[in-house]
Amino acid sequence: MIILKRYLAPILLFALLLLQACGGGGGGGGSAPIVPSVGNSASTDKHDPFSGGFTSIQTTINNESSVTSCDSLVGPPAGSTLTGKVTFQRVPLLGVGLSYGAATSAPARGVVVEAVSVAAGSCSNTVVATTLSDGDGDYGFLLPLTQAVCVRARAQMYRSGLTGGGSWDFQVSDNSRSNSPYYLLDNNPATVADAPIRDFDAGSGWSVANNRYTGTRSAAPFAILDSNCHALANVLTADSGVSLPTLNYRWSKNNNEADGDASDGDVGGAYFSVTNKLSGSTVIDQAIEIFLLGDDGFDTDEYDQHVITHEFGHYLSFAESRSDSFGGSHSLEDKLDMTVAFDEGWGDAFSGIVLKGVDSSQLLSTEVYQDTYGFAQQGAFKFSLENYSDSSSTDVDGWFDESSVFKIIYDLFDPDEGSGFDRLNFNFSQLYSSLVAIKNTKAMVSIYSYIDRLKTDNAGDAAAIDTLIANESLVVNDKYGTSQPLPTGLVANNNDDVTPVYKTATVGANTSVCSNTQFGAFNKLSVARYVKFNAPSSRSYTLSLSPTNNGKPVIEVYKSGSYIGGGERSTPSVLSFTLTMSSGEHVFAIYDGDNILDDAQSNVRKCFTLRVN
Repeated sequence: MIILKRYLAPILLFALLLLQACGGGGGGGGSAPIVPSVGNSASTDKHDPFSGGFTSIQTTINNESSVTSCDSLVGPPAGSTLTGKVTFQRVPLLGVGLSYGAATSAPARGVVVEAVSVAAGSCSNTVVATTLSDGDGDYGFLLPLTQAVCVRARAQMYRSGLTGGGSWDFQVSDNSRSNSPYYLLDNNPATVADAPIRDFDAGSGWSVANNRYTGTRSAAPFAILDSNCHALANVLTADSGVSLPTLNYRWSKNNNEADGDASDGDVGGAYFSVTNKLSGSTVIDQAIEIFLLGDDGFDTDEYDQHVITHEFGHYLSFAESRSDSFGGSHSLEDKLDMTVAFDEGWGDAFSGIVLKGVDSSQLLSTEVYQDTYGFAQQGAFKFSLENYSDSSSTDVDGWFDESSVFKIIYDLFDPDEGSGFDRLNFNFSQLYSSLVAIKNTKAMVSIYSYIDRLKTDNAGDAAAIDTLIANESLVVNDKYGTSQPLPTGLVANNNDDVTPVYKTATVGANTSVCSNTQFGAFNKLSVARYVKFNAPSSRSYTLSLSPTNNGKPVIEVYKSGSYIGGGERSTPSVLSFTLTMSSGEHVFAIYDGDNILDDAQSNVRKCFTLRVN
């Protein structure tokens, strides 16, 4: 899978590609921190994240002020002369896999609908009026009865926010066709008087007789946007004026699990991606994408609502808060770097929270994360967001465990089901506001920084929060995990590389730091070690990292999540450099250059002596 490697080196690329691939665990990928990176200059991927997509909205949206959310029930604008409904075939997940025989017609909510002019008896691309479908899929135009038009629905949820309220732009396009956008077109060049009602129903393309897709899968882009609507509607309950950046869903029937060129559909899995376009070291543009699978008979994602909303959870963290995750492959049995565990666990829990109100005719259970796959999409990878238990003998709860994170966050939201330790029932707004508040946390974003902030924001419930997290072997005294004991049952070849969660460096003192692949390489627990450093004054500091057993030293320096400097050595030699730091708290991420490779050997421990002068 395509994985971001956090090497520090001179940036030579105009386009800096930050990609995170999904792993087995949550069925979804991670979000991308904006840090210097190399490793993409030799990429054979021809996918251009800045190309394609929909053109800008050409006319005023006639009902934007009333459609304040994708689920607004307002009906067509008063006086509409041309009306209709946009629907799509929703295939539910009622048993083990998708139930194509139980497909129903569902409204395409909050999508852009355009009336285009007619030229020489054919539909043109000239837009004469624009509206949004409402929560029932209804739309309307105020056009002269004699005007000849065609109507088309974009696979796009859009709101400019110019009339107040929130703004967003969610698009679905085909990465295997140069990011060509998806439309539904009525192909009926007629006057408004002759055809005043024009309904759309996007079909699934599934053939019951052939037990496979045989027709155009028109419903897929609108099913993706409908899951997106569940997520957006929840965000708007917490922040009705939220301004969200453009998000491009890349879906194609060609998208498969092979790693390779996304322009051919070889995307590797569902994942979230951020690409920076650079001019020198300045970011001048940014493309935000979610890739989803569409490979019939192997793995498709268009009806996997948990997968789609999981990825939206990463997008939300990136857009409104912060992610420090390495990304990369992961499973529910892995012991992960705490930044990865939190990002994935948040995405899992978010999916269950925002799907809580979904009709039971669509999902067997919103509390059970489900990702379909296999012949006729009749298999499903699934786990309980509330009661998941790893059956392996090495299962241990903690800050490094994706399942611990999602169970904590989901339990904070979900009412107590008799467990005794879950006494809380926070609404989404409470969970969201604390997530947004840690955007500038001095620590790395992890379950510690999140729970510490949640306790601050909900001081009256702090004791109940402590009771809940103790069930997952967590102690949160502050954003750094201070006084966190080693979880019972965690088998490590060196406990000092696990706790304390953060080491502490002071001016003029030596600090021993080790990078250890005892739980696996790259994004696993103890590969990167975090060191907090409180700069006593604003000045230039000399940082040195000396290997004690042939390690290749790498260090990244952050303040409030912003990368301010660092360095690496490609050979086992001393790394030393000067860096201007302002007074206050900083975090150093330290690791071995070989251990961060995805295919590094297990149980390799490389140690360094850190000194700050």
